[in-house]
Amino acid sequence: MHFHKKIAEELLDFKNDFWPEYDENDVELDWDAVDAGDYNITIEEFVELISLIEIEIRSNEIYCEYLDGGLFGGHRIHAYFSYDYELNKADI
Repeated sequence: MHFHKKIAEELLDFKNDFWPEYDENDVELDWDAVDAGDYNITIEEFVELISLIEIEIRSNEIYCEYLDGGLFGGHRIHAYFSYDYELNKADI
């Protein structure tokens, strides 16, 4: 789960800012709650939702592919780690 947390830390703001857990067209949406972050997911929730489906050991990095658990509409998460297990990049 250590790798999952690194990915969550990298992508959490993107998730909460651009893939919200609410319907922006809902006329009854409480925008004050949105602004307060009440609809944001946490790192812990993010970590629990993603799951590793592929790992490749490459000549210059370790590539991992994850199912997004519905966080990004079914898009896959791609993570690239150094051989020191530092996250170089994560994207969808």
